[in-house]
Amino acid sequence: MVNVYLVEDNDKLRPALKVGLEATGAVRVIDVAGSGEDALTLCLGAPPDAILMDVQLAGPMNGIEAAVAIRREYPRLPVVFYSIQDDDAYYRAFRASGILSHYAYVRKSNFLLPAMIVPLLRDAAAGRSFIDPEIEARVQE
Repeated sequence: MVNVYLVEDNDKLRPALKVGLEATGAVRVIDVAGSGEDALTLCLGAPPDAILMDVQLAGPMNGIEAAVAIRREYPRLPVVFYSIQDDDAYYRAFRASGILSHYAYVRKSNFLLPAMIVPLLRDAAAGRSFIDPEIEARVQE
């Protein structure tokens, strides 16, 4: 069982994603946050096994900035970034962030189902990293 913080600012998606992840039987969502700042506060209290974090968050701190701040305290805390935005700026900011291990970076449209997210969480928790091939190929073009 992977204990996860879910960081998603979409009020409609957040509860559905939480229920879907927990229904897999492989994930326990131990807390949810709607902003990067809230995610940082949660992690400073007690870090989870992994974080599932939207890249584009409402508020001054996006998901990448939040992960960088969290990783100052917990350098190898696994983070699975997922985004509906296929924006070069976010991906380039991620690459420049120095997050070199224990992560995944994927598009929501390619990993729609919670059962598709679970392997990413497990791999990140095990120290492996993954970048959605579509994102990587498009940015390299």
